[in-house]
Amino acid sequence: DDQKWEIISDIPQNLSGAHIIKGHLTLIGGNDAQTNKVTGKLSTYVNDHWEEIYPPMPTPRFWLGVALEDNRLITAGGACAGAVLSTVEVLNTESKQWYSPKSLQLPEPIYSCGMTIS
Repeated sequence: DDQKWEIISDIPQNLSGAHIIKGHLTLIGGNDAQTNKVTGKLSTYVNDHWEEIYPPMPTPRFWLGVALEDNRLITAGGACAGAVLSTVEVLNTESKQWYSPKSLQLPEPIYSCGMTIS
């Protein structure tokens, strides 16, 4: 039934960003649930379990902003090791390659932000 909430499984990380990529829930960055260390990993819920099908972000962080445009997952800001970040990194979900466009860097550090693309 599509009208009911469903409990899936314990999440592998917390304080992460989240987005639907190619129809699957994906957690981005955050703190690893086992070690509580800041991570850059992406965990995707596929076939009733979590998989790391995309490479980790170059900059580990939590409380980051996340948006998806076409095949580009955009991550911005966040925090790591007591520092607030202005970093923007983009994952091409087709080639599974990360890049950091200089034209998209934030003018100042920010965390716990929401992002939309219109």
